[in-house]
Amino acid sequence: MNKNVARYFQTGLEQTGAFYEVIALHEHPEIDWSEATSLCPLLPRGWYELAQLAPAMRLEFVRGYWASVLPFRPHINAGIDTFFATCDEIGIFLTRRLATDPLLPHLVYELANDKGFFQGFIPASDDQIASLERWMGEFRVPTDYLAFLRIHNGFAKVSDTGLIPCQDLPKETKIFRDKLLQGPPLLWANGEGVHIDHLFPFYQSFGMEFYQCFCADWYPEQEMGTLYYSGDAHTISDYRHRGDVIDNLAFPTFLDWLVFYLETVVTE
Repeated sequence: MNKNVARYFQTGLEQTGAFYEVIALHEHPEIDWSEATSLCPLLPRGWYELAQLAPAMRLEFVRGYWASVLPFRPHINAGIDTFFATCDEIGIFLTRRLATDPLLPHLVYELANDKGFFQGFIPASDDQIASLERWMGEFRVPTDYLAFLRIHNGFAKVSDTGLIPCQDLPKETKIFRDKLLQGPPLLWANGEGVHIDHLFPFYQSFGMEFYQCFCADWYPEQEMGTLYYSGDAHTISDYRHRGDVIDNLAFPTFLDWLVFYLETVVTE
């Protein structure tokens, strides 16, 4: 276990931010499926079976699952392969912050040389995805985003807020848009007003007012592109003047953004 993972998943109420209980399921082969689901009812069966495998097999199995679920695009798959090449191990952790909390499962991607980690939450259910699509209404949910929800419904590097779980998008979108309405008009670079009801934030940075949003005014590859909103500057990346993607943070697809996110790891 790398030091960043060990530090994050520390236990002991005397330590600020620590967990009350942490079970590294992959280190406890004696826990059978019946006991595991009794401890953590939300644990997917596939994750339990993954925990029984050797570390190298866990890594290859998850890499293969990503490849089978996500739509194939050469540069995206190359980026994902690069990410998995930096992973030392994948662990399955059951955690609770307080004694009264239920245990929740996390799939943790530990990076080599103690360069941090990513954590993913359980996949979205069919009902959650159907509810999201109904809420989006006339704006079709990007298919690559829906595919990733089948892997993780919530995904973050280290302690980042990260991807917003899809069941929380209606609430978080309302909060986001209400904040925009309280400030000066949000404008494109040419002075035109932005239709804030066409913005759907799906990622938040460390609990601050920095978001990546789907934009229903921009369909570069037949699906909504994604733009970056800065609460500090009250600006949004302008898809009409993209320039360098890393500087402008305007991505034509969700997976283009995801590969960028996988490359920007917090290290200590």
